[in-house]
Amino acid sequence: MYTEDLFQATLNSFKYREAWLHAVAEGLREIFASHGATIPNKIRLTCGFPSKRAFSARRQRVGECWSSAASKDAHIEIIISPVLDDPMKVAGVLAHELVHATVGIGFGHRGPFAKLARAIGLEGKMTATTEGDTFKQVVAPILESVGPYPHAELSNKLSKKARTKQGTRLLKLQCPTCGYTVRITQKWLDEVGPPACPRHGDNLKEASSSMNTDIGHFIGAILDAPDADERDLRRDVLFDYIRRRVSWFGFNEKFINQYRDQYEKFKGTASEILSVDFVEELRELLEASIDKQLKEILDAPKGTEERAIRQRVLQRIIVTMIAQ
Repeated sequence: MYTEDLFQATLNSFKYREAWLHAVAEGLREIFASHGATIPNKIRLTCGFPSKRAFSARRQRVGECWSSAASKDAHIEIIISPVLDDPMKVAGVLAHELVHATVGIGFGHRGPFAKLARAIGLEGKMTATTEGDTFKQVVAPILESVGPYPHAELSNKLSKKARTKQGTRLLKLQCPTCGYTVRITQKWLDEVGPPACPRHGDNLKEASSSMNTDIGHFIGAILDAPDADERDLRRDVLFDYIRRRVSWFGFNEKFINQYRDQYEKFKGTASEILSVDFVEELRELLEASIDKQLKEILDAPKGTEERAIRQRVLQRIIVTMIAQ
């Protein structure tokens, strides 16, 4: 940066927030590189509201990193909430999201994420990191060079008279087979239980948009893996997520009842058939099927409609499997 440019930057170099964010991100590249990490090049940064909990009183979300799989032109998208205007805090949230982008979204806040985040000086709970003294020391020269963050805090603070009282929250329930949807209060769900789908008779399940987002991020991380070893590691993260959430007996009981006429081994009641070994065998078959579909997605050319469709189909299959 020329001396004249540096002088202008110190006064207030950047008119637009996105340009300021990109300048800080460029400054962070050297810090990441000193710990053996390379920030991806295809990244867009913007100031905007996250997809959820933007003004939540508890666990407010102030930053978000979207997988390149969600982008039409395969860019990672990072969003910094407009509720922040302190440059150091903004830099800390940006660094947090850049760690996600660098190690892969599929790891969440564990393993490689936590290792790199702590290495660059982020502290505290990994889901809501804070800027430690080490981070502040190495980032201060970057902030000095780029000048003030060209933004003022955007708040939804309202007077008591302007606020409306929240009514009873209705939970969204869906049929895992056909998507039939109803809404119900938690009170009736606790006292009576979930209603049944009028078409299939299945109990309706609570719809989880966060689960759908998680699975999309996991699949995106697998597809973005730089090599086969990293891809296998991220695949294991996805399968661990599935294993911990699928009711294997319930899923396989429904599978048996649906296909018992086609398979000789499905004679007898589900309880008689579903030994531990048999459930394990079916689980392995399902995981092999997911592996096959991941390979088909990887074989499809990047940026094509075919690849996007295959990815959405696999995501829907996994969500349905967990929701059984």
